[in-house]
Amino acid sequence: MSRAAVAATRLALNEAVFEWCVRNVRRRLDQGELEPALAWSVLAARSAVHHGFGRLALPALEGALLEAATRLPVPAEPAARSGPTRWLHVMDRAATLGGHSALVERWASLDRSGDRHRAFLLGQREPIPPRLAAAMAATGGDVTALALDTPLADRALRLREEAWRSADRVVLHVHPWSVLPVVAFGVAGGPPVALLNHLSQHVWVGGSVADVVLSLRASAVEWSRAHRGIARNALLPIPLPPVRERPDRAEARRMLGLPAEACVLLTVGHHYKYRPLPGLDFLEAAATILRARPHVQLLAVGP
Repeated sequence: MSRAAVAATRLALNEAVFEWCVRNVRRRLDQGELEPALAWSVLAARSAVHHGFGRLALPALEGALLEAATRLPVPAEPAARSGPTRWLHVMDRAATLGGHSALVERWASLDRSGDRHRAFLLGQREPIPPRLAAAMAATGGDVTALALDTPLADRALRLREEAWRSADRVVLHVHPWSVLPVVAFGVAGGPPVALLNHLSQHVWVGGSVADVVLSLRASAVEWSRAHRGIARNALLPIPLPPVRERPDRAEARRMLGLPAEACVLLTVGHHYKYRPLPGLDFLEAAATILRARPHVQLLAVGP
């Protein structure tokens, strides 16, 4: 078989596996078995994310999740209140090092409005990162962490109840296969929900419950419109500390051991983002530049 035929066969297989998982979600829902249905939905979402088949949206899966959402109790709408806005930042887990945790920490710590920020972790393996806890506490908030062995339906219900009871705004900082927020917010009522599009190159679930999708770059907004059919988009600047709290250019170079006059290139990303594609090889392009310009230094963070 040609390379193109092999690729087409692989995509067809990936799609068939995903559709098989969705059929099992539907079958379990028809049988009134919510927990197994949610387990199959996680498998479907993870299959689509890790073994893609040319789509960036999964309407069949999101539709099944919205149906699952109706199987959970809906809290009463809270009474009107005044006071600071209460933000609920939802994450699957918070790591000591990582973009999710850093963004949430900075969002809270750089907010000078007096709003309160809380974090809700859907399945935490390790202790809560101290910096995240401190950032929430400084605004009058805290961190709630659910254990990984908590049933999926219980986690979705806990999130729904938490949001209805004690949040005015919800922001989803979740993995692309995170199905529980769709189940939690897939019914009428509750606070407005923003979904952070931090992994714009991947398929993800959650667009069906997002009042707005927050992207970190303009190209991600374009992709959401063109390939996900989402019109409710906004561009979110990455929260960074004020310049006065960061070292200047010369001091930063000294701290990193970089020559003062060198031309420095910076790349940041997980290792998988550097895998070569046909006609696109970042590492080879970088090596070509470094061979041609010996005074250039490449600083890589992550790979």
